[in-house]
Amino acid sequence: MTYPQAYKYERGTNRVPAARLPVIAAVLGVRIDYFYEGFDGAAATVQTQHHRMLGNLVRYFLAIESLSEQEALCRLIQVLAERQARVGSRGIARLAPMQEEHADATA
Repeated sequence: MTYPQAYKYERGTNRVPAARLPVIAAVLGVRIDYFYEGFDGAAATVQTQHHRMLGNLVRYFLAIESLSEQEALCRLIQVLAERQARVGSRGIARLAPMQEEHADATA
């Protein structure tokens, strides 16, 4: 297991499938019920706003019948993600490259 994988499991981004629990329990030398200690069942699955948005995104995408429109949507998401990568999480660090792109486009 790599460090990024472990980090994703720790944060809850990746989840361990129930079918893997016997293997993990055997490696750790514990019983499977060890993983359920303290679980009362009341807080079964808390869905975050991010999970809801992701589910909606998939649902809406699948409702689009046109392949060209699906491709356009994928390209839009790619462009937005690339812009975010350039700008950074604060949104102000790298405005100059965007201005340069605009200048190149108008020239």
